[in-house]
Amino acid sequence: MKFDAAKLKNWVAGKEAYLPGLGELFSKTKPDILIIGASVFELYEIQGWIVPFKRKTGDIDLSIGIISDDSLYAEGKEILLSLKYKVDEHHPYRYHPPKMLPGGYTYVDLLA
Repeated sequence: MKFDAAKLKNWVAGKEAYLPGLGELFSKTKPDILIIGASVFELYEIQGWIVPFKRKTGDIDLSIGIISDDSLYAEGKEILLSLKYKVDEHHPYRYHPPKMLPGGYTYVDLLA
């Protein structure tokens, strides 16, 4: 299995149409953000590691490590808020982009 960084970069760029600033979140947050959930399978698919799934996801689940304290999580949250994302009133870990586009990713779940 060979990893192609250009394919990952294109994937992030494609998601930014629906989730603006996603690349900025990835580059500014320390430590690195871990992509979890169904998006992982989409990444495997674009790398050619698995056959395409029939089911697609409408969100991106991200996890930020909080080994020593929660300041790293707060930093990721502040980046999303600075990009004008709105906190979901029912799920405080869910962030909706400033403008929703039909047929694409509609939120980011920022998890610890």
